[in-house]
Amino acid sequence: MTDTSAPIQQESDGLDPVLLNDLIDAIDERDTRWLSRTLKRMHPADAADALEALPYDTFEEAVELLGGELPSEILIELRDAYREGAVDVLPDEAVAQALDELDSDDATTILEDLEDDRRERILEDLAPVDRAELERSLSYEEDSAGRLMQTTRSM
Repeated sequence: MTDTSAPIQQESDGLDPVLLNDLIDAIDERDTRWLSRTLKRMHPADAADALEALPYDTFEEAVELLGGELPSEILIELRDAYREGAVDVLPDEAVAQALDELDSDDATTILEDLEDDRRERILEDLAPVDRAELERSLSYEEDSAGRLMQTTRSM
């Protein structure tokens, strides 16, 4: 795998094929440390693009391998289908951790991706004030100002 001390460069026409091969190798070798460190060093949108460039099965394997170490900033940058797939693969504790780290509007987006039973299970693990705030956000229509507005949470 490439040296992770140098900044990751992108080619003008897309992602660096060496980086993609290194990501695939790290996933195949179950090298969570290298994978996590590399993704964290990238801008979240670039890391999301790199993950989305992987074959979908490899993407899911990467998310499962990272578990709670998948930065929430990357999770929210994923396109809808990939974010939903990632949330499906992540354990409840990792989803709850991501909710703690995200702004309320982004946390609401993640909660929308969950089945009702799982959403309730995860919300039960949050502090009561945080749970109430997120439930209030979910009560607004999807594209309304109330839903889109970020609120200050104590998380």
